[in-house]
Amino acid sequence: MHESLRIKYLDALGIPKYLHSQKSTNKAIEEKVNTKCLVIESANKDSFCVQGESRGFLLKMLGAISLADTDIECISVDANTLEDSVSKYNTQSILIMSNDLKINTNNCFSTHHPSLIINNDTLKREAWEVLKNLKQCLK
Repeated sequence: MHESLRIKYLDALGIPKYLHSQKSTNKAIEEKVNTKCLVIESANKDSFCVQGESRGFLLKMLGAISLADTDIECISVDANTLEDSVSKYNTQSILIMSNDLKINTNNCFSTHHPSLIINNDTLKREAWEVLKNLKQCLK
């Protein structure tokens, strides 16, 4: 709940302002985003975080393993902020689509970026094998 909405409810209930608790600064208390699949890339001129050919191809790839657009969260990070960014999500699986990003978890998979796969048919088979393993993780 947003703080402004919370304050409106407290005011409507007649709770005095001095009893309103201060907003917590503890990051562990912050609510995490729930998603089936967190897809991560490093900075890329053909980012799948925005509409374009890479995003369209990524959605087709993930659709082939029965993931809907609403099941996917896409983020772009650098290696220094990877773990901090991932900690903001409650996810069943992580798909890293960058050679320079690594994270050590049981539900993490890694393959080539869609922009590379589009232009290189030899990468499609390898990506498909990774996607089949990702699908097994989601069961």
